[in-house]
Amino acid sequence: FELFRDPCMTEVPTTTDAAALAGRGYRRPWVSPAWILAALRMLALGHWLGGSVVEFAAWVRGQGAWAGGLFAAGYALATLAWVPGMLMTLTAGVIFELPEAVFYVFVGSTIGSAFAFAFARYVAREAIERRLGGSPRFAAIDRAVGDNGFKIVFLLRLSPLFPFTPLNFL
Repeated sequence: FELFRDPCMTEVPTTTDAAALAGRGYRRPWVSPAWILAALRMLALGHWLGGSVVEFAAWVRGQGAWAGGLFAAGYALATLAWVPGMLMTLTAGVIFELPEAVFYVFVGSTIGSAFAFAFARYVAREAIERRLGGSPRFAAIDRAVGDNGFKIVFLLRLSPLFPFTPLNFL
């Protein structure tokens, strides 16, 4: 719990009154303009991707014996492009029978996750540290992952609250 504690909050609020909470330095990050902008961006991206995924599914279906490998490669690339994993997983269910779909999603998501991790670790880490280096939350999470990386990543993977695609980069 300590990892996710708001550094601006000095005590646990006992009221839900927004004015009283504002006086204590409590913030509601889910209502901030950045969250609203991110949500609108994701809606626009989802609308655009909806048509692209349908075209991709039709193309993969016509590839015969290569369809599974091409789908897994497309899934890996989609993971790197921050395409929601659920969208690609459902697409696999439309294209393939259940056992094949599970296998191709597993292969594609694993390859995509590995590439996303490598990119974040070796290419983007310095930029992220420059941007978030002064944040006590980032420092706490970085320290916790450094100490217990496997356990933290495993537990985050089990949680439905953390989306698959961003978690690959984190």
